[in-house]
Amino acid sequence: MLSLRLLGVTEFYVNGETAGGDLLGKDLALLYYLAVTGQPQPRTSLSVLLWGDASESARANLRKSISALNRVLGASLVIARDRVALDGKQCTIDTHAFEQLAQEGQDTGNVLLLQSAVDLYHGEFLAGFAVRNAPDYDLWMYQMQEKYRGLAVRHSMPWPGTGAPQRLVKQSPVCNASLPWSLGTKKHTAI
Repeated sequence: MLSLRLLGVTEFYVNGETAGGDLLGKDLALLYYLAVTGQPQPRTSLSVLLWGDASESARANLRKSISALNRVLGASLVIARDRVALDGKQCTIDTHAFEQLAQEGQDTGNVLLLQSAVDLYHGEFLAGFAVRNAPDYDLWMYQMQEKYRGLAVRHSMPWPGTGAPQRLVKQSPVCNASLPWSLGTKKHTAI
């Protein structure tokens, strides 16, 4: 059983034990991408995403990453000739739980479900994680950060007394760098 925490500093466990110490950055990037997308991914697309092209060298690097993940994940990784995926039945991923709780809370108007979703938001998606020479992956990661931050802020607004919106904005390096004011009790000034 694979368990991933991707909101905030990343953690992952296989059968309850901390895992991943021997994995390289692109091995982890592949794992995180497969986890979040939740769908079988074509090997060619993965080569382009992580190595910038579909050359023989990129495909060889992808095979090495798949092999490294397979050693750690075992049956949780589904490997086919032209596709790779995680077995969703053997994985728990905080981003999926976050989205599910937020959607159910929104659909039903259940404030407790919305608060539970916000409570899963421990920080930026893949906080502190970086992959060298993978601009397409960087773009995807940035898009996911925006998506999850937006969901957390949107669903935390009904609880102004909790401090959740302030906490979420303070965790965002983009927001901290661009806001000339805080969300506290200070008077907001026009930009």
